Amino acid sequence: MVLEMNSQFSNWLFIGIAGIAGVACVYFVSWHIFAYIAPKKVEKFELNFVVRDIKHYFGFLFEKGYKICSAYYAYQHFGNWGIQLESQDCVIFIVQDRFEISISFSPVFESRDYNHQIGLQTMIYFLSKGKNFVGSFNGNHFWNKKRQFERMAVLLNEYLDQIVPYFGKNLYYESKVEFVDAYMDYVRILGQNAKRA
Repeated sequence: MVLEMNSQFSNWLFIGIAGIAGVACVYFVSWHIFAYIAPKKVEKFELNFVVRDIKHYFGFLFEKGYKICSAYYAYQHFGNWGIQLESQDCVIFIVQDRFEISISFSPVFESRDYNHQIGLQTMIYFLSKGKNFVGSFNGNHFWNKKRQFERMAVLLNEYLDQIVPYFGKNLYYESKVEFVDAYMDYVRILGQNAKRA
């Protein structure tokens, strides 16, 4: 009797797991077919989740007067996305590229030119005069998206008030050469650390 009940339980367990796996496969295939047929609708749908995450993790930016002025989601490019937040003082770009989240800054008057963007980690390195090196995120970018958001939000919140003044017209142009030097040093150290890993 006990053996029969165990066998029956095993059968139902197997049927349940197979059913869940089947539903997951149907959902996955259906979602990709829908994305192929209507990519703009999928991108708009996914962008809502990105904006929700930005508001959750970076709510302090909205309290400081930043507003989302542009956003995109590229379903066919690994789900890359970008959010541009702007205040009267500075433009902040929060971007996910191949599952890695990064933040960069630009002056308001040069926000359309990618060459004027300076990354958060580079700015931290610059502010500390080379003493504080914040490397890339260690861990699985895809599975640890929450940890990436948390890490970047903590860093941005800590350094934002020190960074923003450098993106005013006078100080930005005065510091531009130093930004480039800090960026080159930062990239050199990042490359050395990658070789050691």
